[in-house]
Formats: sequence, C-alpha cells, structure tokens
Amino acid sequence: MDLKKVYNEFYTKYDVDVHRDPYRFTETSNLCRGDVLDVACGTGDLADFYKGNYEGIDISDVAIEKANEVGREGALFCVVDLMQPMIETGKKYDTIVMAEFLEHINDDKIVFENIKKLSKPNTRLIISVPNGDRVPDENHLREFTVPELRKKLSPLGKVKFHMWNGFT
Repeated sequence: MDLKKVYNEFYTKYDVDVHRDPYRFTETSNLCRGDVLDVACGTGDLADFYKGNYEGIDISDVAIEKANEVGREGALFCVVDLMQPMIETGKKYDTIVMAEFLEHINDDKIVFENIKKLSKPNTRLIISVPNGDRVPDENHLREFTVPELRKKLSPLGKVKFHMWNGFT
C-alpha cells in the first residue's frame, strides 16, 4: 500500500477538522511536556491544545498543506516519511506523540530507529492505537493488545498505559 497516496487522497476528500476530538487532544496534551514532535500529525489538531513548542510531521503533503493553511499558532509542520531511514539532525524532543499511526504500517523497525534518533534521554513517548479490533478500518494493517504493546515497548523504558474514556 502506498501510504502517501492513500493519505493524500484522504485529506483531499475530508475537511481539515476530520479528526477533531477535543477530549482526546486535551488528554494527550496533558501528557506532553517540553518540545513536542507529533508523528503522523494529520492536520495538526494537537497543536491547538498543547501550548508549548510543537512540531508536526506527516507523510501527506495535503495534510501538512492544510495544517499550514489553518495557521495553528506557534506550530511548525513538515512533510516527513518516518518509515525511511533518516540521519541525525541534532534536533531532539522531550515528548514524541504517535497517535493512531502504528496500525497503518506493517513494520515499525525503521520508525523506532528514527524515534531513538529524535529522543532525548527520558523522552516521553505517547502512543495511541486501537485496542485490538475495536475500531475496524480497511487501512489498519495490524491490531494491538495491551500485552503485545507492553512487550514491544518495554525495551524503550518505563511503560505506562492510559485508557481513553469508555475503554477498559
């Protein structure tokens, strides 16, 4: 699947606020600290809720164009394919958010190698994925459960789970 094509088509079809969920973004912003990198940011809704330094990256040119058109205050947006190996830029983040992203890719090895390059010691990594098959979507290539995520993420450091409203 060509993710860039899929998401350019998606963001061409839908309004800039297609993923707007004030509860979700308020809760996520409350977990953030310091300089934030929002991976697969879409149109950058989180930037409206987090009041610190925020940068959003997405594979979709259309999503980033819409994020820049909205002019989310103080936010920076850039087209980046985190599934491709990257060189270290020296830029490091206190918090990295990957919300509703990992289920859309088959292999996250390069993604996590890149995340390590972008992380400070003690970077807070906030990951959100659907729990199992609770959110069916034809573009989901994988499903996750809490035990699978704990096993996968524990080598990165302390793992703490927050369940969104309505889920146990």
